[in-house]
Amino acid sequence: MAGELVTGPGLIQWGTLLLGRWQAGATVTPYRWQKLSGWAETPGLDSGNAPRAQQHGSYAGRLLAQTRTVTLEGLTVRAPAGQIGAAVRALEAATGIEQDEQPLVVWLDDRGPMMIRARLTRRALAPDGSWALGYSGGGAVQWEATDPRRYDLTEQTASAGLPRSESGLDWSVTTGQVLIPAQQAGQTPTSGWWAAQGLTVGSAGPAVTVTVTAASAGTPAMVGWSGTAAPATLGWPVTVGQAVRFVADALPPGAALAVHWVSGAGAYLSQSGETAPGLVVGTAPAGTAYARPIMMWTAVPSPATVPVGQTRLYIPDPGPGLPWGSPTESGLTWGTPGSTGDMTCTNAGSAATFPVIEIRGPATTPSVTLPASGVVLEYDLTLAASDVLVIDTLAGTVLLGGQSRLGYATNRSQPEGTFSLPKLATSTVSFRSSDAVPNPAASCTVRWRSAYW
Repeated sequence: MAGELVTGPGLIQWGTLLLGRWQAGATVTPYRWQKLSGWAETPGLDSGNAPRAQQHGSYAGRLLAQTRTVTLEGLTVRAPAGQIGAAVRALEAATGIEQDEQPLVVWLDDRGPMMIRARLTRRALAPDGSWALGYSGGGAVQWEATDPRRYDLTEQTASAGLPRSESGLDWSVTTGQVLIPAQQAGQTPTSGWWAAQGLTVGSAGPAVTVTVTAASAGTPAMVGWSGTAAPATLGWPVTVGQAVRFVADALPPGAALAVHWVSGAGAYLSQSGETAPGLVVGTAPAGTAYARPIMMWTAVPSPATVPVGQTRLYIPDPGPGLPWGSPTESGLTWGTPGSTGDMTCTNAGSAATFPVIEIRGPATTPSVTLPASGVVLEYDLTLAASDVLVIDTLAGTVLLGGQSRLGYATNRSQPEGTFSLPKLATSTVSFRSSDAVPNPAASCTVRWRSAYW
């Protein structure tokens, strides 16, 4: 993971090499530096201005940023006498010539770490008489980043399924959905979930995630929702014969839902599986005291870390019917769509950022839209349940199974490079398809980092 060694201000990570020191955190390396030029300044610009004919000045053209060049100056190597060779060798090993860009992570101040993807283009050390005493000063390291933007270290994600309508009112109940708002939204705190087996629970920004480490058909990886019972791993109290419905708006890759039926003594009795992708409808069997919602994987997905997403758990209480309210009350709440198909993406940076979009089938003619700008990406494809269409809007690529599908863009689709999340703004990204009846297993995930000049 990029930046895992950077724990405080003053530290820089390049690959596995850590430079600098963080005195407050007692992190000290053999490598010190004095100045980092090219990092906190805007990159050079190519101007598209054109001179005016027979007038002073020019016609304004586009300004396009050039490659960002970052130079670490005043590099010193300090080691005990007789050991500087090992420190220099480690520095040389980490600063060799490579063709591919990799993360350069810098933490300067209270804003936290930021990163660019770059290649090392220069390393300079200046041996002198103090070398044998364990000191080398006046060195430098230089990098070039073809993408001149700087990025937050944390990658953000947002997911949604295709739009689906709600099933409607249940006339036999007075209440229903029992998950707290954070669990419904799939957001922190992580205490709303617990790892049953084969995975760990974590977070990426506000989104709660699971990292699947081991899964098979015989021993699936499972995460449970923390309920109101004591302990919370039991789930929610139910009575025999009571109907329970567990719904996922957008299933994570490779996931399936289940409801475990648990006895009053906490023993597992049986489970109800999916009646459709992302939907479990079951009735509590004899001996049941608790219903425990579960999400499971029979194989490790790729990527192994996925958001749990938005879910709902309905455990209706028997009642005489629906309360219609009074003249001073608002009356019935008719519900919201099962999935809107919309995602909210916030770019807190000073530069537009270009997301990576993953569309998973089943879906026909999938599309993503930025309603604020009207930019649409749409492809004349029929995706199977196992297909993942990956759109890299910065690279301008569209891949399915590693093969380019740029040629399948529809007439209303725009160039991939026009699909960006504007600076200092929260954008809506809409996922749609041409399916008359959208499949609830289809999903779209947007991945991005806030970008800065």
